[in-house]
Amino acid sequence: MKFVAIAVAVLGIAVLIGIGRVDAAPGVPEIISYQGRLYDASGNLLGGTGTNYYFRFSIWDAPTGGNRLWPSATPTTMTLEVRYGVFNANIGDTSAGGDALTLDFNSDAYYLQVEVASQSDFSDGEVLSPRQRITSAGYAKNADTVDGYHASTTPVANQVVALNSSGNLQFGVSAPAIQAANGLTLQTTVSGDINLTPAGQVKIISATATQLTIGYNSSNYFDIKVSSAGGVTFDAVGSSPEFVVGDNFTVQGQLFVSGTATSTIAGDVNFDSGTLYVDSINNRVGVGTTTPSNTLTLDGQFKIKFDATNTNDVAAFITGAGASSAGRTILKVENTSSEGAAAIRVYNSSGLYGALQVSGPQYPSASNPSLANSMSFAASSGLDLTFISNGDVANGGLNNITFRTGGYKPEQERMRIDYRGYVGIATTTPMVLLNVGNQTPSSIPPLNYSRSAYITGDLEVDGTLYADGNLTVAGYLNPQFTQGSVVFQGASGLTQDNANFYWDDTNNRLGIRTNNPIATFDVGNNFTVTSAGAVSASSTLDVYATTTLASDLVVDTNTLYV
Repeated sequence: MKFVAIAVAVLGIAVLIGIGRVDAAPGVPEIISYQGRLYDASGNLLGGTGTNYYFRFSIWDAPTGGNRLWPSATPTTMTLEVRYGVFNANIGDTSAGGDALTLDFNSDAYYLQVEVASQSDFSDGEVLSPRQRITSAGYAKNADTVDGYHASTTPVANQVVALNSSGNLQFGVSAPAIQAANGLTLQTTVSGDINLTPAGQVKIISATATQLTIGYNSSNYFDIKVSSAGGVTFDAVGSSPEFVVGDNFTVQGQLFVSGTATSTIAGDVNFDSGTLYVDSINNRVGVGTTTPSNTLTLDGQFKIKFDATNTNDVAAFITGAGASSAGRTILKVENTSSEGAAAIRVYNSSGLYGALQVSGPQYPSASNPSLANSMSFAASSGLDLTFISNGDVANGGLNNITFRTGGYKPEQERMRIDYRGYVGIATTTPMVLLNVGNQTPSSIPPLNYSRSAYITGDLEVDGTLYADGNLTVAGYLNPQFTQGSVVFQGASGLTQDNANFYWDDTNNRLGIRTNNPIATFDVGNNFTVTSAGAVSASSTLDVYATTTLASDLVVDTNTLYV
């Protein structure tokens, strides 16, 4: 059978040119009311008093050919009663068996195609021609209201938003809010931007865990979280998450960086106006200064805390490769003031320095400039200065304390104190309490070694020499007396009196009351005894006891001769 249909009315389409599809408010159905008249090829009206026919409706983008825009699949079949050729259809009425009308009507070129069949399986279905263009009612093109609301380029409450002549969206109320029941998306084309240029602030207020998410896609994004206490957390998520600041970045409050990932800052970093400064050009760090001159420069005091809860044995390590060929210095502490205190000083908990004070005296001054170039080890008044070698000496440690000059090589050792308390000067193997010289004594008297001293070479004493015990001299003892002096114990120690007690070592003569003896024994040149035993007296000789003479006696040249 050949069907012919004449459209009678297409009603109920709200099409606003340029606005696109407007979703109907609750209670307003998205349905197009369509009425037509069906007759056969001979012009006879079909249906009689009432007969069911089967219809399919679709919308296309061209009067012939083209693309079907709605529905996406083959249209469903609607059963409509035709009476005396007239039928009424609600296109989009799903309760009547039609497809839901989901087309957005964002174009002015839409064509309705109608198919009809007398059999329910649509086996004799025909496409009615031509397609009919969907038009709008006259006032629907410029409706005064949309769902009862007026449109405005500066909308206020209960008005529909319209773009102004510049294509901008502008609100006519103060601090308008855009609210969504579940999510809000602002999206541009592929190359478009979304710009926020307020005269005031841009605020994002949310009680959720994450207030702002900025992402490349759903797998690579960046979260900004503000806690209920006001703390801010930056959390990057992705295959290579990172937070990069390309220019100045100022933090007026606290900044916490946590996690296991590496944080990279490409430029200089200045914390609290020089409290901590990172010089990215010269790869230096300054504490208390913005102009670090070395890899780490500290301008001011610093403290290393080491308490009983720390399980380490050493509070801090300073290590380096101090190669002897280059003479590198591992640690240098410099006091640049000529009137300054010690360069290094270590205090105890009572505020007394006693553990270590190195490089510079306690109080160098202009009146004593040599102290400024000295190195001293000092302690507070009343405290002992103690040197302890590495090792448990009290329980059998075998470590020594050595002193070197002229360099750090082994052969530059000048003195040592070994684990027994023996002191060696110019020797590395002291054999007694004090051992001076690098020769081992061939024989040492059987004394207590811990109270002995052995000196190889000369001993020069410019003053008094006291010996509480035996004093053995294997070489010469030179107290710097006059040659020929006979030394005797005086009131203050060893002394000489050459005018009254003198030894002529050249002629082997002893002088009493003369320093020029003329005989083997000469008393004031008045009484002499020769080496042969001859006695001569140039003055009176008093004899108070019996005197035995083994040879002749001559008195006053033969006055008396025995």
